[in-house]
Amino acid sequence: MPSNIENANISALKLGTATVTKGYIGHEEVYPNTKEVTGAVFTDTSTLANSGGTRTYRVTGDVGSQYTLAGSNGAASPGAQTLSTSPADYSVSVSGNTSCGASSRTPTMTITPTGSTALASGVSNTSSFTQSAGPSLIQYSATHSISITTNQYPTVSVNGVLHFATGTVWTITGTVNGNGRLTEFYAYAFGAFGSANQNVGRVITSGGGQSSVGTSGGLYITPTTWANTYNTSGSGTWTQTVTLSSGSLAYFWLTPHAAPPSVSNGGNACQRLYNPYDGTYVAYPFSARYSLMTRYP
Repeated sequence: MPSNIENANISALKLGTATVTKGYIGHEEVYPNTKEVTGAVFTDTSTLANSGGTRTYRVTGDVGSQYTLAGSNGAASPGAQTLSTSPADYSVSVSGNTSCGASSRTPTMTITPTGSTALASGVSNTSSFTQSAGPSLIQYSATHSISITTNQYPTVSVNGVLHFATGTVWTITGTVNGNGRLTEFYAYAFGAFGSANQNVGRVITSGGGQSSVGTSGGLYITPTTWANTYNTSGSGTWTQTVTLSSGSLAYFWLTPHAAPPSVSNGGNACQRLYNPYDGTYVAYPFSARYSLMTRYP
């Protein structure tokens, strides 16, 4: 507690000609007017793993010193404190730095004295250490090309426009290469609908037994049944059939896709697959899109 003469702090206290270093009323220290923090540091400043953990932050100084502790760069903030014993240790949690491609960082604690407390000469108001960088991004490209063979080819004219008719069968063959990274390959089948299809409804069905949504939707095509995609880290081929099971189609189209697998399916959380459709890199559960193929009757 500061000792004042009117509004001014007492700068010195003497008993005769001798300087008094401390003054008390009962058990309460009333002089000197300020309390000092003589040390404020992390006790361990070695590099912390990117998974995070805890570190001890130690404050030493005059009992009764008041200050605020604010953490940054992943370090938690203990907040406003009063030194009840010296030294005082604070267990500071440090969050993980595990984002893919995250740079190393410097968890830091800043001490800000409050009230009549001051930092002793030479005491820094910050203490820090290094936390390791996150896992590296894995950016790669895969290839996926499609061929479409129309093995069964009935047609019908709808308002003067030639359509594929019910019973048309397309055989889809995909040629892929994961370039050393496990990758999921599949395709998306679609076709004309609404006015582009002369307002005729249609349903397409894969050889795996899945059908398009309603009479205007599309359908994911895989070697067996969705979501059993064709997975490989190398080169390979997969095949599947698509049948126009009802209605008719003015045109049929197919888009090859590829995607990084989930971790549970053997992928790496930091895999980023190049998407030639827009020039970006995609992470699970998003996919890269390759050249559209269209077939007309």
